[in-house]
Amino acid sequence: MSTDQRDHRPLRIVQWTTGNVGERSVIAIAANPLLELVGCFAWSADKVGRDVGELCGIPPMGVVATAGFITGHALGDGRARVQAACVAGGT
Repeated sequence: MSTDQRDHRPLRIVQWTTGNVGERSVIAIAANPLLELVGCFAWSADKVGRDVGELCGIPPMGVVATAGFITGHALGDGRARVQAACVAGGT
């Protein structure tokens, strides 16, 4: 891929929550063709699995809010396996 092609790809964004400030950020991302929302962390359980656009009062964006993977607390028994893989992979 040429440098020129890379320069025209949208910047991929993961939003941290959809509270007061996060909502404004999501709305700005949705309005900017140079940005692409690819993920969103949901702090509260009632937001998990819901479309980020709907959470922010705009049309659906096709991105659902997720939780647990950020902190690892919801992984249960799998958390140690993920931590070992991170150590092995140097992350």
